[in-house]
This record gives sequence, C-alpha cells and structure tokens, in this order.
Amino acid sequence: MLSTSIKGEARKKTPSKRVKLSDAEQTRIRHQCNVQRVLNVNKKLSQGMKDIIRRTPFAWLLDLEQNIEASGPLLSEMLDRWDENLCAFQVGDKMIRFSLHDVALILGLRVNGEVIKLNHNYGNSIVDDILKCEFHTTSASREQVEDALWKYQCEACLDDFCRLYITHAFTSFLFPSSTKKLHRSFLALLDNLDSLSTYAWGKAVYEYLVTGLNRASAAKRSRTFQGNVHIVGCTAILQIWACEHLHVGVQLRGMHNSYPRILKWGHQRLWSDKAEKAFTNDEAIDTLEVVDNELTIDIVIEGISTLNDFCVQPIESRVGSSAEKRPFQPSQYEVLYKAEKIRRELLERRVKQVEERISKLEAIQQMDGTVQTEVPLIGG
Repeated sequence: MLSTSIKGEARKKTPSKRVKLSDAEQTRIRHQCNVQRVLNVNKKLSQGMKDIIRRTPFAWLLDLEQNIEASGPLLSEMLDRWDENLCAFQVGDKMIRFSLHDVALILGLRVNGEVIKLNHNYGNSIVDDILKCEFHTTSASREQVEDALWKYQCEACLDDFCRLYITHAFTSFLFPSSTKKLHRSFLALLDNLDSLSTYAWGKAVYEYLVTGLNRASAAKRSRTFQGNVHIVGCTAILQIWACEHLHVGVQLRGMHNSYPRILKWGHQRLWSDKAEKAFTNDEAIDTLEVVDNELTIDIVIEGISTLNDFCVQPIESRVGSSAEKRPFQPSQYEVLYKAEKIRRELLERRVKQVEERISKLEAIQQMDGTVQTEVPLIGG
C-alpha cells in the first residue's frame, strides 16, 4: 500500500510509534488576564483623567509599568497542586494557602468592607446606559468598552470616563472571562465613585479567581478531558504569588518597597522544569511577612486580620494517607503581633493629635471669652 508524502513522493507506509504525551503537553492552559491592555490605555491618559482615577481604590493601576502574564507551565503546575478545600497549593510536603492576605499585599484592594456578591444583579448602571447608547447592547466585549472609553474624555465627562476605565480594567485584568465579555452584574457599584472605597474589591477578585481555579483544576484532572483548560480570573495574581512565596523571578530595580507588591515585579519566563522545581522549594514562605512601610496601610492591616480565620484549621498533606494537623505558624503570630503593635501606636498617635487639637480649641475659646468680656456691649 502506497501513501503520498508532503513532497508527493511515493513511499511505503510504516507503522509509526505513538508517542504518549504528558498531561502538560496534551493540555494547554488559557486565560484572558491581559495587563498590557491596561498599560496601553494608561499611555494615552491626560492629567485630568489620572487625577479622577487617583480618587478611587484603583489608583495603583496608573503606576503599572510592566506587563505581567502568568506563564503556562507555572499555571499548569499550580492547577495540579491546587486543593480547593483548603484554598492552598502543595509545595513540597506542605500546603501553602492562597489567601486574602496575599491579595491585600499584591493588589492593594480591600479584603474587608461591604461584600460584593458576584452573582447578584445590582440593577442597571450608568455604564450599561453608555454601552446601550454606543453599541445597542450591554453584553459588550472588552474591545467595545475600550472604544467607548475615548468618547468620554472631555472634562465634563470625566466621571463617566473613570467608570469606563475601571470597567475596562475589570474585563481585561481583574475580572476577565473566558469569552472576553463584560462581567456586568456589579457595574452599578461604579455609579457612585465616592463610595468605591467602602467595598471589598480585593475579596471579590479573590473569590472570582478561586472559582476559576476550582473549575480549571477539576477539568485538568479529569481523565476524559482533552483540549485547552481556561482559568477564569486575575491570573496575574498567581504569578506574583509564586514570586513572593516561592522565590521565583527577579524584582524590578528600585521597586523593593513598592506597594502594592504587583508593582515590584515584571513578566517572568518559567519553563516546565523550572516551574516544577519551584514547587519543591523547601524555603517557600508559608505566610508573607509585612514590611514596616506596609504596616501603616489600613488595607494591609485588614488582610492580616483575615489570617485568624485559618489558625485552628487542620492542613491536609497529600503526602501520606492521614490528615496532618499543623499549628498556626510562628511567622503568622509574629506578623499579627507586629501589626497589632503598630495599630496601637497609630491609635495612640491619633488620640494624642485629637487631644492637642482640643487643647488648642479650648485655648482659643478662652481667649475669645476674655476678649468679649473686655469689649463693652453696645447700648449697655
């Protein structure tokens, strides 16, 4: 039996040896988290646009200078090592949590505050009205959101520009979906720009990503599954998590004390062997330490307070058949103690400032009273 080669030459068909590919080679990890789109928009912003964005909890987006894209091999390794019950990754013979504390440090968004319900429809929004007007749909793509953005750059439209800028960051970076469509259920929260800081945006980003990790991990482990695996959510956080916890990558020069910590890192290339080696690191950090300049930031203090939620829960190790109870890490106690000490010092300082201000006001009132008694009353 003859078969035709690519060059059209006749050759005998010989039985080929089927090479079995590894799971990592069979499955490609996909995501739609695109920091570069935010960087591209930032390059075109006027000072007036930047000023209004600076008034929101998303001001740090303006300080992004490097594209951050989680590498496929790293994400593949993380999916294999993800435990959805513990919200933790297996690193060597221990489980290290992906926590709200991490998100508070990495993104600088609140993890305490008014809860955002991801599946709750908060009703029609100003952004919805804009998209309906421009594209006759509210189910807009991120490209359409970006197109609408530049139609609202006049000074009188800066509030709407700010809403569209944040919406663009949501669909490109913080809440990206596998379909590149806008996640619009909570856009009504952007109507009042002055109240944005009351919401736990960091917790919402965390929960959205954890849901994506759970689904993608289950799909990758399924023996019947073949093809691409999509991770829904802000996968850039996972890249920074690996940099901070597993000592992967090199920090940007001069950015050692930057906050949020996403500003400290650029894109890191990780091949499969390096990604696998990172998760056997005996020196991996269980809980991120907080540096002095971060301990004066309320968002960081909120993140530290969430560590208490897990201090008495058992950690199951996949090495061995039985669950292993691990006590609360000493490093976590140290972080909490240090944070509480700083918080009390700040409180004492504020109380002292208030007392000094009250004393000054009382002194002014006494002086006013003295002056009034010395001035004769008209008609008296």
